[in-house]
Amino acid sequence: MVEFAVVAPVILMLLAAIFLAFMYLWKTSNADWTLFAVGASAGSYDGPKAEVALRSVGFDTLKNAFSWSAGAPRTTAEVGFSRKVAGAYSISLIDLHRGEVEFRLWRFYPLGSDDR
Repeated sequence: MVEFAVVAPVILMLLAAIFLAFMYLWKTSNADWTLFAVGASAGSYDGPKAEVALRSVGFDTLKNAFSWSAGAPRTTAEVGFSRKVAGAYSISLIDLHRGEVEFRLWRFYPLGSDDR
């Protein structure tokens, strides 16, 4: 019983840390994949396909952080999100996601055309 009382809190904290790390990695990979999907769909298809790509985001806070601009011959998609969350024991956690992707659309445009 004494050994369990000593080891149990350490194991529970380790499991909690693994769970939080997994959630962070899942949220980050979800943001990266959606950033690519929004940029590709905004530049490749006609119509509001970027909104359809945003449906794959599992987190509402990230869903509102995406922006994109589609234009010839390049398309960009960005995500910018920063939030401070109060954690246990007066520890402040910062939830931060930033990213940008740029696609150069080569089809149907003459060589040398650029909008910069």
